Amino acid sequence: MDNRDHPVFILGSERSGTNLLRTLLSNHSKISGPPPPQIINTLYNKVRFYGDLSSEPNLNLLFEHFKGLANHEFTKWNTGIELNEFKSKGENIFLELLHYFYISFALSERKNRYVSKELNAHLYFEDIINVYPNSKFIHIIRHPLEHVASWMRTPLFSSDSREVINKWIELNDSILNLKYLYPDKILTVKYEDLVNETKTTMTEVLMFINADIEAACFVN
Repeated sequence: MDNRDHPVFILGSERSGTNLLRTLLSNHSKISGPPPPQIINTLYNKVRFYGDLSSEPNLNLLFEHFKGLANHEFTKWNTGIELNEFKSKGENIFLELLHYFYISFALSERKNRYVSKELNAHLYFEDIINVYPNSKFIHIIRHPLEHVASWMRTPLFSSDSREVINKWIELNDSILNLKYLYPDKILTVKYEDLVNETKTTMTEVLMFINADIEAACFVN
């Protein structure tokens, strides 16, 4: 089965096991899970500044910025992807280009599907499903006290525990509201279950995204 138009997006707070889930899914023989270049979080709400993307110079500029993020030293896709094979349907050129990047990377690994851990993808959930209605979303949630404790051990963006928990509440509330509206699109799993009951939890995830059950996905 060709699942190129069946992307999987991981939703959740940083320090909630999102990278662990991405890694386990990328162990699958058909699913690619590269480090996220954070293209959505960085550029999607700025796309208007590129102008009309049906204009080749504007699209080329956006493409080069995509490529710069993908090949950044923190993500290291080292992709030689070129724009000449990109074909837009005109529905949402930004998200179509994002898909082109991810699926090109997947195909380079001889896989036909990908999982994306782009930050704040939930903010553009309806845009994504409008362009790719076969998309699936895995929401991973961690106990709030453990989440805050993790942040306080390495406070990259905030050292204020109140700010961290308020962001946790806001983000997860937003995702759970989406789940209420689209229950067939979003599966919620607990970080603690992913760690302590990996086989059971990953089996549930793989079944939800209609992927074959593979034992490699149970081992980090």
